[in-house]
Amino acid sequence: MIGYAVTLPWQFAAERADTSPGDDIFTTTGVLIGLPLLLAWATALPMAGWSCYRRTRAPRR
Repeated sequence: MIGYAVTLPWQFAAERADTSPGDDIFTTTGVLIGLPLLLAWATALPMAGWSCYRRTRAPRR
């Protein structure tokens, strides 16, 4: 997901440069809403995993 979120602006720009009519999968609204959500999710997921690991690991002796 991090790789997709990082490359999304370039994919969006390439889609905008292509003037052929067809299915537009990278809409402006989708990029402006989706990109920050993807970046937040890609940051929050490892943090949540680390937190779960710390709470459920066996105590040290």
